[in-house]
Amino acid sequence: MTPPTWPELVGRNFGATAVSFRGRMTARTPDGAETFDFWYSAAGKWRVEHEGEVLFLTDGTATFLRGEDGDLTRHDGGRSSFRAVGLGGGFSPLDLIGGQGLLYRMSRDIAVVGGPEPRNVEGRECWSIELATGESPDRRVTITIDGRTGLVVGVDTPAGGSVEVTGLREDAVDDGLFVLDDAPDAGEVPVVTDRQRMVERLQLLAALDAGLTRRDEVMRLVADAADAETAVAAVAELLDVDVVVAGVVLAAQVRSFTVEARDKLARELADLREIIASLDPDEA
Repeated sequence: MTPPTWPELVGRNFGATAVSFRGRMTARTPDGAETFDFWYSAAGKWRVEHEGEVLFLTDGTATFLRGEDGDLTRHDGGRSSFRAVGLGGGFSPLDLIGGQGLLYRMSRDIAVVGGPEPRNVEGRECWSIELATGESPDRRVTITIDGRTGLVVGVDTPAGGSVEVTGLREDAVDDGLFVLDDAPDAGEVPVVTDRQRMVERLQLLAALDAGLTRRDEVMRLVADAADAETAVAAVAELLDVDVVVAGVVLAAQVRSFTVEARDKLARELADLREIIASLDPDEA
């Protein structure tokens, strides 16, 4: 089994925004542990609960956050608002994937120390990689990434902090989970449109669409490349994208080549372009 490269792992994690999944995340620090149940829809919707109580919910348009006072309020600020709850080291399920997630943020200022190494997590094929964000050993971190979804399913640090994802399942999530029966009024807080997230997803899907349209050229580049990193760089140049997005293109599963899958991708691209065009950038 050929291990993926670091850019490929980051690409898979970025591409996980196109997958629907659910699971449980436990964040541990020397001071204790907190557990969160989460559901994510490929449409960019999140639901996060703690001990059966909704902490964070977004349907892609409006965002609701339970504050320290225990009240659930409509909020502006998207995922950054969730960190305001005070979650130990500030890590939440929203950091498991995507362009604003932990892995993508770390990819800008890290050094790969060791791996990737294969690892079995609850019967799932995963990859662990050791990273350093500075010269101090205390700043090293081991990240474990699920091979099928691209999700971060484990984080371990020498300082004793860790994150563990269990019960991970990738399947369709009922849209009803992202609707509150008694949604609080917005008051003077503006409705969240999260235009930046939509633009990032549009860029990703557009690159996937371009890669599928030019799949013969992509495959020739891969076949001629000396190694995986060279292939990623070549595809990035071909499609005029960065190496992270190129990694997403190369991580695309063969089933995405089907006419049905390409038609679904084209429809989502059209819908996203229409929604983004209707939004005021100042509302993002």
